[in-house]
Amino acid sequence: MGRFFKIKKLSKYADDKDKLEKISKKKDLIGAIAGVMTIAHSEKAPYLASVTINGKEIKYALRGKSDKKKLIALQYINDPTLRLLGVGDIALKKKLHLYSWDKGFICTGREGKPPQAFIDFLAKTIKLKRLDEETFTCPHIDKKVKENPTLNYLRIRWLYSKKSFLICEKCASKNTFLEISKYMIETNPRETIQINVIPAIIKSCKNKCSKCIKKDLENFETKFLDEYLRGDISDYDLVKKNEKEMIDKIKNMNRKLLIVDGKCFGDNINALIEALQPNEIEKKAIELMLKKLQNPLVVSNTTPNKLLELFWKDHGLSFLEEMLGDKKLANKFFNMRDKPSDIIAMAYDHKKTQDMLSKLPVYKNLSEIAHFVDDVAKSYKTGGLEKALNVLKDKPDDTRAKAIAYAFLLALNKAKDKRWQYSNTEIEFGEFLKEYASKLLNSKPETYHDALQNLISAAGLTETLEKS
Repeated sequence: MGRFFKIKKLSKYADDKDKLEKISKKKDLIGAIAGVMTIAHSEKAPYLASVTINGKEIKYALRGKSDKKKLIALQYINDPTLRLLGVGDIALKKKLHLYSWDKGFICTGREGKPPQAFIDFLAKTIKLKRLDEETFTCPHIDKKVKENPTLNYLRIRWLYSKKSFLICEKCASKNTFLEISKYMIETNPRETIQINVIPAIIKSCKNKCSKCIKKDLENFETKFLDEYLRGDISDYDLVKKNEKEMIDKIKNMNRKLLIVDGKCFGDNINALIEALQPNEIEKKAIELMLKKLQNPLVVSNTTPNKLLELFWKDHGLSFLEEMLGDKKLANKFFNMRDKPSDIIAMAYDHKKTQDMLSKLPVYKNLSEIAHFVDDVAKSYKTGGLEKALNVLKDKPDDTRAKAIAYAFLLALNKAKDKRWQYSNTEIEFGEFLKEYASKLLNSKPETYHDALQNLISAAGLTETLEKS
């Protein structure tokens, strides 16, 4: 006799306490129903037991010898999760599919066919919004993100109804499968539900490639599903573990591929450099290092310096050697503990200084004042305004030297704040020498010697400059 008819037959004994108590000694569902029915005949308050289910304390009346799960299910028949306890063993044995929600409870036999009302209930329960007829999503996913992901997201798709739940990595704090599985019984969820991680490793394409990597990612098989279905990992863990697998797969490809901050530049080095906007020196270093790259590059939150740091250990020294033309000097800079971009800047300044100095004449037996003038001019040419001003601070204590210093300040448009440091004689003399100082500062290597000689002669020095 089927269970339905056995349950229906119990209604005949609703007023027969003795018969109900006899039946309640059975350990099956029928016994549990009879046990609950005896409560109506009891003159004493029932003895209550307590159990924790899904983090909640559940109290229930002990009756008969039936399994406690069945007693709980019958006493909480209006609770969509607890009532499943009463028929779980039967459903699993018969390989049935059961779905329970606030306004319904259905068995779809041996096929997983959850009704729309059940899907709607689950979406509301886990706080998803309806995006379209087939999709429910978290707040961060709209139609644009669904079609062209800018966020990694988890997709749970019901194979029968083609309905999908989409949860982005920002909202993936729980295990959504565990949350929804409380409301259903299925022997093999993979026959009813398809779970995929939809990657956003490439958010936009900045280069036309003959073979787009996005197609490979779309066909990537989602891994770690056994761990996820057991509840060992969360939505977020599943998304991130698969993201890492995908990135590792890309990195192992035998082709040059530049993916930076979700933008794929293919093998176009110039397009990547333009997007990073490095300074001229960083640009040269990055270009050299990327040209040596043979395998895919996948990085996030990237700046020019971070990209340099990534390749610095393997290629930094060779770049410095190429730039400086001196292995010993390159090693000195390479072993500094500064950031690669700072090291490159210092090395470039050094080279620029040496290149400039190599073009300028070197003198012997200069007087103190002539040496001071030469030092100011060369400091300006190699280090700019700040370096020249630092040298001007240490001028000789001589009227002619001070007049020359003031002339330099006038030529550099920095005399206004320093005027108080000079006497009227020094100021007047400096104004006379301004044009000579300006010509020296702006001279070319081939006119430097004459400009220097003219300035010191105009200042009243009788020495003739002698090159080394």
